[in-house]
Amino acid sequence: MKKILFATSLFSLLTLGAAPVFGQVVTSGTGTVTGSRFVSPGISNTAGMTSFRFGFTNSDHHIKGITALKSTSGVNVNFQDNDGNDPYKFALRYNSLGSNVRTASFKNNEYCPGGTCTAKLPLSCDDQHIFVLTGFSFKYEEDDHQIKKIAVRRIADELEVTFGDDAKRTPYSWSAQYAIIPRANVRAATRVSGNNPNGKISFTRQAGTAFIQGFSFEFTNDKHHLKDFAVDLQTNQASFQDKNLDDPVRWSVEYAILR
Repeated sequence: MKKILFATSLFSLLTLGAAPVFGQVVTSGTGTVTGSRFVSPGISNTAGMTSFRFGFTNSDHHIKGITALKSTSGVNVNFQDNDGNDPYKFALRYNSLGSNVRTASFKNNEYCPGGTCTAKLPLSCDDQHIFVLTGFSFKYEEDDHQIKKIAVRRIADELEVTFGDDAKRTPYSWSAQYAIIPRANVRAATRVSGNNPNGKISFTRQAGTAFIQGFSFEFTNDKHHLKDFAVDLQTNQASFQDKNLDDPVRWSVEYAILR
C-alpha cells in the first residue's frame, strides 16, 4: 500500500495573533491565500472541530486537494487545483471537548484506489464512547479533477471516506484525525440530512455546543467544479457548490452536542 507523508517544511507559514486555544477561529484573515499553508498558533489535541469553510474568491475550479489538519504547533490547510495559484479564504473553528478525551489519527495519508474506501480505526469506539472528527485531508495522486462526492463517516469501527469524480477509479490519498469522548459527556449524537437544489444549505439542529462527527456531500446530476465547501455548526449552514448555484446536492452532517 502506498503511503504519502506531509512535509510540513514545504508549507508556507502564516502567523496569526495570539488567541485562546478553545473557542478559537483560525482564518485566512481579511485577505486570501493560495496553495498549502501551515497556520499558527497550534490547536490542543483535546479540541474538536465545530466548523470548516473553504472558498475560492476568483471562480470555481477543479480540485487537487483539501486539507484541515491540526497539531499543537499549527494547522495544515489546503484548497487548490493542480497549479495551486488560485486565491481562497478559509475559516476553521475549534472548541474544547472536555475531560477524558482520547485522540488518534491516520498519521500517514492512506491510499485509496478511487471512489469509496474504508480503514480500521486505530482507536475503536464502543457503546460508552462517542466519535468526533477533528481533522481531514484529501489529495489526488495525479492531476486535479471535477468533484462528485466528498464524505467522511464512521461506520462501526471503520472510517469510510469518498473523494470522487464519477469515474470512481481515480486514486487519492487521505488522512483523518478524531477524538473519542465519554458518552456521559454528550447530550446527543445525531444527524441532519436532505436534498438541496443548489448546494447552499441551511439546517436546524439541537441547541448546544456542537462538534462535527462526519459529513457527506454529493452532486446528484453530474460531477462539477467546486467553489465553496463548508460545514458550520455555529451558523447551521453548509455549502457544496460551484459558481452557478444550480446543481442539486444530496447531503448529511453527523454531529454531537456536549452536556
